[in-house]
Amino acid sequence: MTNHRTPPRHLVLVPVLALAGLGLFLAAGAVRAESIPGEPWIRAETAHFSLLSGAGEATTRRVGGDLEILRAALSSWLGGLEVQSPVPTTIYVFPDDDAFAPYKQGVPGESAGITGYFVAHTLGNYVAMDGDSRSDPTRILYHEYLHYFVANNLPGVPLWFNEGLAELYSTFEARGDRAILGLPIASHVQWLRRHRQLALESLLAVDKDSPEYNESSRRGGFYAQSWALVHYLLVGNPERSGQLFRFLELVAGDTPTEEAFESAFGVRFGTLERELQAYLAQPELPLARLPVAGLEVDRGARIYPLSHPELLARLGELLIFADPNAARRARSLLDNALDLDPRLATAWTGLGLLEDAAGGYDDARGYYERARQLAPSSFLVQYLYGRSLLAPWTGRRFTSVELEGAAREDLDGARRAFEKSLELNPDFPEAWVGLGAVLTLEPQPPAAAVDALEHARRMLPSRPDVVFNLAVLYARTGQRSRAEALIDGPLTRLADDALVTEAREQVLRAEVEGADRLIADGRGDEALALLERIAEATTDGLWRAELERHITQVREVLVHNRDVDRYNRAVQSVRAGREAEAVETLEALLETRGGAADVRALAQDLLDRLKARRRR
Repeated sequence: MTNHRTPPRHLVLVPVLALAGLGLFLAAGAVRAESIPGEPWIRAETAHFSLLSGAGEATTRRVGGDLEILRAALSSWLGGLEVQSPVPTTIYVFPDDDAFAPYKQGVPGESAGITGYFVAHTLGNYVAMDGDSRSDPTRILYHEYLHYFVANNLPGVPLWFNEGLAELYSTFEARGDRAILGLPIASHVQWLRRHRQLALESLLAVDKDSPEYNESSRRGGFYAQSWALVHYLLVGNPERSGQLFRFLELVAGDTPTEEAFESAFGVRFGTLERELQAYLAQPELPLARLPVAGLEVDRGARIYPLSHPELLARLGELLIFADPNAARRARSLLDNALDLDPRLATAWTGLGLLEDAAGGYDDARGYYERARQLAPSSFLVQYLYGRSLLAPWTGRRFTSVELEGAAREDLDGARRAFEKSLELNPDFPEAWVGLGAVLTLEPQPPAAAVDALEHARRMLPSRPDVVFNLAVLYARTGQRSRAEALIDGPLTRLADDALVTEAREQVLRAEVEGADRLIADGRGDEALALLERIAEATTDGLWRAELERHITQVREVLVHNRDVDRYNRAVQSVRAGREAEAVETLEALLETRGGAADVRALAQDLLDRLKARRRR
């Protein structure tokens, strides 16, 4: 690396970036990273998508416009639902397969058959596709975009609906002035004609652990049947369409499936199953058509030239997210970009992301700091810089004394960076997550911490980590019932058993803080009862043993304080001339089993002296 890219040194711990999902578009030897596919490229900005394209302006406008129509049609066909898109979506449109080839080497499957892919990440969605008119990557592009849409707008829906809806929209087309939904999928139609189908009750019960979903030989049938059911409910029978969304609401509210089904549809499983079979027996399935003019959609695109250094940096960024094994090629692209333009913030940010992924946390902070100096108005750079400051302290809880020096400086800097990111883009959810996290580390988290995580949860309803952190925060701020409601409801639906169990453990640990506050307020007996309940509830054997030691110490302190209080009352009685009352208090103290030896010795001495005085 040349000298101008040596960052200032910091010791920082940042979580390794993880891909949230990868979808492939399939159709009928690595090259040097420095090769540039089909320049000149352009950047196109539509209302909701960014496109980087070497496929020409006409193709770029068509791809962007069709996606905008799909987005608007989703809202219209799904009852006017307001479509939430919490992270940016960037689409790379390569001019042909030769240009695309170096950027799909790390994608699973035969490279020659891949016409595109979709990578979902907390920082954004990354789509790469072959823009050649002879290829058609839109089916899987639309399928994966639907999964992203469902995760952010219809969290917790059953698996059959999630996959069936994605398959239904995978054949979406914008034809002239019409948007068309429900075009047949030949492989599904053939499967349905040749195979015996699952009973409807069994189909609705399939989840991600079911063999119908996990076994490759059975997955195709599950996709076909899910597509057919959603096709009937959304396209084939308008009356059932409204009932479907009532069913989904009931299931999301933890109503048992059979009860929710009969309540929403007004029939038993067998009746709807017969309706579906009659529907599929038709020679042709109906289509849903919607006039584009009736949609609130802006198909326009603002076109900008993409400079050679910027293209290098953005291709390097794509490799970072799409191919974990292409770090060397990505760095070569980023280094070349900085050789041409040392002030290119995009390239500095890319180097920071690379260091994050490789565990070079101190270098990552330096790169983000440099990018922040060059692009102070970038909400993403501000967020990444704040995240790098927060990372070393994640998972800690501080006392007021501990939260000084380096910790105080880093956490205050992280808070300012997250706040700046939100000032620049209040719709970026990760900055809300970061702000909530940094405020949660305070010894007494402020109300703003709850506000930040609640905001993040509204924007990221399918993120179990956000629900987890909010539940723990509620517990730490004394709102146990709210914490338990989050764990028993959305977290149980979104997360695995291990995370749910850990959340319950964290709530118990937060309650220990409440017990400590009770002790400080002089309510020791209440604190002791709370600690005993926590020790009984925890499933962590090591922590239970630690708690039991703590309970023993608390009990000893309470007994000591009780004895001290009795002794002091006896002394006060003596000073007031009520020696008989003092003798009675001291005898009661000494008759109690256990107690503090030092206080008991003082009490015995005083009692002996009082009795001796009375004998004289």
